[in-house]
Amino acid sequence: RTGRSRRGPIVYETTQGRRWWELSAAARPPTEPGEAPGYLFLLRDVTQDRQQRREISQLGEIVHRSTNQIVLTGLDRRIRWVNAAFEARTGYTLAEVRGRNPAEFLRDPEADPATLARLRAALDARQPVRAELPNRDRSGNRYWVELRIQPVFDEAGRPEGFLSIQTDITDLRREGAAREASARAPLAAQ
Repeated sequence: RTGRSRRGPIVYETTQGRRWWELSAAARPPTEPGEAPGYLFLLRDVTQDRQQRREISQLGEIVHRSTNQIVLTGLDRRIRWVNAAFEARTGYTLAEVRGRNPAEFLRDPEADPATLARLRAALDARQPVRAELPNRDRSGNRYWVELRIQPVFDEAGRPEGFLSIQTDITDLRREGAAREASARAPLAAQ
């Protein structure tokens, strides 16, 4: 009656659950003399779009809150994005590392060359890879990570980068070394 349009989702409960719809309307001018103007209405089911946006939002929240260090790089292995756990563990912010190769500032000089070669070969072949590596944080402190790298593909299946998830295993390695030392102690005393 007022000539104003209302925009927003329309929600219906169906036997399959809740469905979300979007209504659009446009004035239709008369096509013949003397014909009254009309309206064109379009009703579109946006349930799947809404569910996808919600899922993307939830996944983003999970990645943001993860305690694992997450790094997204391009095919050139230069950083595009890191999460808050990466920033907290390494002491580097995204602004400082964007565009850099993680090896430039994280690699421990004592990292096993065979492990590094295996990592490079897997990345060159665009294959998933797992390894344990020592890294150095901004202050030079050594820490160990279990590194899992997966290639990332675009909608057409073309590789576009890598996703690296790093779990800090420093405490586990220390505990393992302490157990080994205590197991060897009685043997050394003999």
